Amino acid sequence: MEKEVALDQHTSLWIQKIDKGSNAYGVNDLHSNLAKIVLISPRIGNEIQSKFPLKKYLQKYIEDGIKNGKHAQTIDKWKYTIQALFRFISPSTDIRDITELDAKSWYDSISNYEFKPNKKYSVCTLGKYVKLIRQFFEEFKDMEIISRNLFRKIRSAGNSDPSRKVYVAKEVASYFFENCPDYQLKVLIVVATQFLQNRGKVKTYP
Repeated sequence: MEKEVALDQHTSLWIQKIDKGSNAYGVNDLHSNLAKIVLISPRIGNEIQSKFPLKKYLQKYIEDGIKNGKHAQTIDKWKYTIQALFRFISPSTDIRDITELDAKSWYDSISNYEFKPNKKYSVCTLGKYVKLIRQFFEEFKDMEIISRNLFRKIRSAGNSDPSRKVYVAKEVASYFFENCPDYQLKVLIVVATQFLQNRGKVKTYP
């Protein structure tokens, strides 16, 4: 074969489930034969040896980001997201064996996870996690490890906190801009207003 072509996730999982037994010689015929031509991961004893372990390739993603000069804050965000991913998907999992059901189950579980007593991840944080995980798996797709991004259909509730949203009437906004003497002041008003809204300090206008 000129190029390794992995089976799709569903087929690979199906083979693992139906071929757990051995023949009279102690050989898992179907599984071992497909593993020889690199279509699925080989077994060590009764365990599947991951050819594309999730942890290994996410570590490489981070290392490449550092080499390419990504900002330290960006790297930290990646690490936090990976920690969240590993809470409900094992780091040793073969990337090709992760299913859409796994992706959905991860999101449902992380949404209800209390990282502190009575403290769950905010809607904003969940949205950021989902966005970055999609980014990771898009990279795996580009590497031809997987044929499609299994987290593509996962939709978080949103990337904003509803409690921080403030309604500003059109008349109020027009009043601000009409009474600004110059463009720079208009920009300052917009920036200051947005900052205060995000801090939850501004709820209404006089």
